[in-house]
Amino acid sequence: MADFLFEIGTEELPPLAIKNASLKLKEEFENIFKQEKIDFEKIENFGTPRRISIIVKNLSEKQKEYIEEIKGPPYHIAFDENGNPKEVLRKFLETYKLKEEDTIIKEEKNRKYVYAKVKKGGRETKEIIKEKISEIIKRIPFPKKMRWGKGILFARPIRWILSLWDNEILNLPLPFPVSNKTKGNRLFGNKDIEIKEVEEYEKILKQNGVYASWEERRNLILSKMKKICEEIGGSPEIEEIQLEELTGLVEYPGIILCEYPKEYLKLPKEIIFTAMKSHQRYVPVISKDKTPLPYFVAVINNKEEKGKIIKKGLEEVLIARLEDAKFYMEKDTEIPLEERIESLKEITWIKGLGSIYDKNERVKEISQFLLKISNLKGDENLLFKAINLIRTDLTTEMIRDGKEFTELEGIIASEYAKVQGKEEKIIKILKEYRLPRFLNDELPETEEAKIISVSDKIDTICALMSTGYKITGSKDPLGLKRTLYALFYLLIEKEIKFNIEKVIEFNYELLKNKKIELKTDKEKILREIFKRYENFLEEIKGIRYDIVDAVIEGETRDLYLIFKKAEVLQKYFEKEKEIFEKIIIGQKRVFNIIKSEKTDKEVDENLFEKEEEEVLLKKVNEIRPIAFRKIEEEKFEEAFMELLKLREPIDKFFDNVFVMTDNPKIRKNRLNLLHLVWEVFKKYGDFSKVAI
Repeated sequence: MADFLFEIGTEELPPLAIKNASLKLKEEFENIFKQEKIDFEKIENFGTPRRISIIVKNLSEKQKEYIEEIKGPPYHIAFDENGNPKEVLRKFLETYKLKEEDTIIKEEKNRKYVYAKVKKGGRETKEIIKEKISEIIKRIPFPKKMRWGKGILFARPIRWILSLWDNEILNLPLPFPVSNKTKGNRLFGNKDIEIKEVEEYEKILKQNGVYASWEERRNLILSKMKKICEEIGGSPEIEEIQLEELTGLVEYPGIILCEYPKEYLKLPKEIIFTAMKSHQRYVPVISKDKTPLPYFVAVINNKEEKGKIIKKGLEEVLIARLEDAKFYMEKDTEIPLEERIESLKEITWIKGLGSIYDKNERVKEISQFLLKISNLKGDENLLFKAINLIRTDLTTEMIRDGKEFTELEGIIASEYAKVQGKEEKIIKILKEYRLPRFLNDELPETEEAKIISVSDKIDTICALMSTGYKITGSKDPLGLKRTLYALFYLLIEKEIKFNIEKVIEFNYELLKNKKIELKTDKEKILREIFKRYENFLEEIKGIRYDIVDAVIEGETRDLYLIFKKAEVLQKYFEKEKEIFEKIIIGQKRVFNIIKSEKTDKEVDENLFEKEEEEVLLKKVNEIRPIAFRKIEEEKFEEAFMELLKLREPIDKFFDNVFVMTDNPKIRKNRLNLLHLVWEVFKKYGDFSKVAI
């Protein structure tokens, strides 16, 4: 058994890609060792801006030896009519270095085949690593890759490879220097470091300013931040994504506390925080009541005592940003938001889809339509007043010229409305109307903001899709999938109900009336929305795709109610799988019989020949009004319980009644009976779509 250390040394990697790349390196080695039947105790992974690496503990020096049964040619091809071996068999034996006596004959599906037991394994682990290493490196994922060296795709230039088998260099067939040397932190001298033993790796790197463990570095950054903020009665305002980015930016977790003049606390909190986070990656400090304190925390790739030298520079950079923001705000608020509305006509939303003003006008009409057909309520006058002001901040210098503040669209309009003395409800609507911007984002609270958010998102989806825009693989430059998922999330979390088909049709006609060139029909748009909703419910809510498909094929066109119906089926599938599958099998049989036959709802009891026909009709007539009422009342679990009562009569019907009898009247009558059964279930969903 041996310990194996492998490190890829690079130029600075994209900070948000390091953790995933490091995990993938570990996963690739694990997969190869498992596939090749090579024992190991565990694999540790490491990742810093200049390296990703793994250490394999107690790695077997050889594969396990094992016997594998190989299927050869059919008997009649391997032997002639006299039982003599033919050329095909000889080639098979040569391939695996076997003799004829090593083979056996097995019969499969009334046909004989030649089989042989082949001894495999026993290769040296070092040789397997050498054979697989190039492929391992190629499979490490990054958002963007470039070609470095001879045919190697990687995010940044590879500068060195550290490869150590216990205390010996394991040479690898790579177009980069392979040795037992790595590099220390650039700011600690950036010198070559020799690693003589695998177990020395982390210790020696730390002595040279590199904390190789991602988790250790992340936890140190967070704990140091909390400690330094507690000393001034505050706490760091940091999200996981920023913490991950900071962890990926430094090799040594140095933390320093900086401050800025209190006068800038008069600026809105969002502006202060954006100025810190957007370009400088500073972490704001807040008080116990969540208000900003005149401090921020900076993460430096060096020891804290060195930070004293750069502290002043960091503070000056932030003050310059805040001074810009103060200037923009003072100048912008001189112009009332109402006076900015006309300027929206001059800003193109998306080429071919009109101006921002045009989009806002469509949002008004969709909002008015939603008030009529959805369960959303709101003050129409207040709603229209707010819609007139949305996106007016796009005309401000804060958004237009202050590049780091572009993400504050909506928030700036809300803050300016506050300064200009607008009513509290308008201020809140302007702040909330874009929410949620993405899955799991904050949600709007005011009814008016909910209406605007839904209307705006639907218009974006419908308008983009109508021009032929598609999400292809990982390419979605206009963020259509993000908008779709944000809409689905909002509808479910806020229990918003309306017929999506009617709203898309309404929106589509609005676009057509504005003489926008439409390249996709509304039916295709709806199909794509339902397809994405199916993906959303499977990925995010854990509901099987076929269950969602079954409900979508039912009569409901309300996305929230589709979710609630599917949720009931998923729950029952997990709890009572056997009973659930039986009802599905019954419905598949019903569908398969009636799908190609002409049927109607007229069932003549005088044509019944079997008791099972009478029992089934009686049960259908008894259950149908109850199940339909429960569906209308949105009591989907109770409705499904009613449908389950039909399982036994359906099973007995199929066990004892032959539907496709020669008598045309009786056959038609039995098909009509099955059509009634199908109609009852179809009100809930098309159960034939569920895979068994």
